[in-house]
Amino acid sequence: MSDNIYVWQNASGWNAVEWSACGLTKLRFWLPEKSEAARGARAAPLDGAPSFVRSAVRMLEHYFKGEVADFDVLPVDMTGGSRFQIAVWTAAREIPYGHTVSYGEAALMAGAPGASRATGSALGCNPVPIIVPCHRVIRSDGSLGGFSIGVDIKIKLLALERR
Repeated sequence: MSDNIYVWQNASGWNAVEWSACGLTKLRFWLPEKSEAARGARAAPLDGAPSFVRSAVRMLEHYFKGEVADFDVLPVDMTGGSRFQIAVWTAAREIPYGHTVSYGEAALMAGAPGASRATGSALGCNPVPIIVPCHRVIRSDGSLGGFSIGVDIKIKLLALERR
């Protein structure tokens, strides 16, 4: 468990961001309880966190209010992923705010044409949703597909971006 975690609350619930020296490593958001956000970790104060963490929290707060946020500037530590997962997560970061692509298009963007199912699996393991906007990947027929933390959250995130 990391000591590099910041936990905060907004109108939608509890949020937590974790980081390493290389970048953001985990994001949990809109949880009903603080303990669920922190998961037993000792939370760090925001003022002692690296500048990219403070930026991430500010940007997320703007995002949660329905404002455009450019998360591309934030470093993400993807060392916990496989080469394929990292390729998919990196490609997903290229999907513009307010837009969606199909799983097949995301696979092509990741350099793996025809690997739409594997791309969906990689997106399901994304540790920093929103920052790596896996919610912007949908089925080719326009239906939403899955989302690791619930399709209801995917619907809310996409609605935030369509304001």
